[in-house]
Amino acid sequence: MSLSLPRTAARLSIGMTFATTASRPSSVEGTKKEEKPLYATAPSHRSYIFLHASEPPASFPARVSTPIQRALQLKVMKWGGAVNFSWFGPPKTTGQAVTAFSTLGGRLEIPDLTLENLDEVEGMLQKHALEGPLAKGSSDEIYVYVCTHGARDCRCGETGGAVYSALQDEVARLVKADPFGVASRIRIGETGHVGGHQFSALK
Repeated sequence: MSLSLPRTAARLSIGMTFATTASRPSSVEGTKKEEKPLYATAPSHRSYIFLHASEPPASFPARVSTPIQRALQLKVMKWGGAVNFSWFGPPKTTGQAVTAFSTLGGRLEIPDLTLENLDEVEGMLQKHALEGPLAKGSSDEIYVYVCTHGARDCRCGETGGAVYSALQDEVARLVKADPFGVASRIRIGETGHVGGHQFSALK
């Protein structure tokens, strides 16, 4: 007698892990079970777009948005994009910088997003998401984002902050030991709410 075990497929994309459990036939019911996402998993998107925030997520209100974020989200959601806020320290420019990742690979950096160039930027983001990297060598660095949006979920504020600090410390240790190793290409950042927190293991 052979057993048919569920197969789990997972992919790492834009600093978030997504997973789905494939359905399996039931010998009792004779029907296939519906595919269900693994709980504590952030929703999957073709592209994840980060607006560089002017302050860390720990200081965000429970729900945060801006006119330009809402306008961009309305456009990109039509082809599977999602917009969030990220923090890697104080912004280096006065404009609204954007970093976007695609499931096809690559990272797209946009120095200044405005309501005036919104359509042009959205076109670049869509092409990056649906056709792949717009520039060679844009995937050399490894970006890891940790939700530290404590006002939205206290677990992200407490455990998320601890995870963020631990990752920073570990990367620093590895870089000190091997300045030119893989760890030298890792960037640890903070992000706003990403979803899936109701069943999060960070409790």
